[in-house]
Amino acid sequence: MIALDKTCQGYLLRSIKHYAEALSLDTKHVYQALPRLLSLWFDFTSIGLTDDDVRHLRPKEQNSAIGK
Repeated sequence: MIALDKTCQGYLLRSIKHYAEALSLDTKHVYQALPRLLSLWFDFTSIGLTDDDVRHLRPKEQNSAIGK
């Protein structure tokens, strides 16, 4: 289902990013956050997206920086 829904993929990428930022700021809840981060990451990488698909999911500001 995730492979067909671009909105869901975008939310998944954002949640991975926020879990990583939270872990970099504080390791108090590492035993809860790290397994969740890894399971989200494995779910996302199992979709099999191409580089163009991932660029499409990123915010527009990052897309313009990548294309330069």
